[in-house]
Amino acid sequence: MQFTTALLLALQATFALTSPAPAPAADLSTAQLEAECGSLHANTYNETALPSDVDPARIRHCVEHPSGTATEENTLGKRDCVPGSAAQYGCGRGGYCWRRCGGSGGSWCWQAVNNGWGDWIKCTANSQCAPKSGWGCGQSEGDCNACGCSCTGGLPF
Repeated sequence: MQFTTALLLALQATFALTSPAPAPAADLSTAQLEAECGSLHANTYNETALPSDVDPARIRHCVEHPSGTATEENTLGKRDCVPGSAAQYGCGRGGYCWRRCGGSGGSWCWQAVNNGWGDWIKCTANSQCAPKSGWGCGQSEGDCNACGCSCTGGLPF
């Protein structure tokens, strides 16, 4: 009986510490999305135009990446390509995963689930950012300065 009670209390504490999954963007009004996202801009999209491997229920609410965009002042590094000596991926600014892409030119992207359309991938260590199936460079239907594989958006580290 004591073990069962302890187990139930542990489970209750575990679930109390986890936050519920965010509501899909389709479940929120444009005003709610704009209030939530602010300068990161509400993510609007045409569901019928999405790639077939993207789950509309798992699209992130905000378009831009919270660690900065190509139009913001970046005090952490010059807006440039990743240097040749840098790793292929890592845990970057603000605890988000990035990866090198586009050959040897130094292009890089922030990684996101749902093949690039979902939430930005958080991390605490470089090893957590090795690209996985279902991950991709950030994508958006509208303007997104931090999306895709390029040399814009500041350095990831």
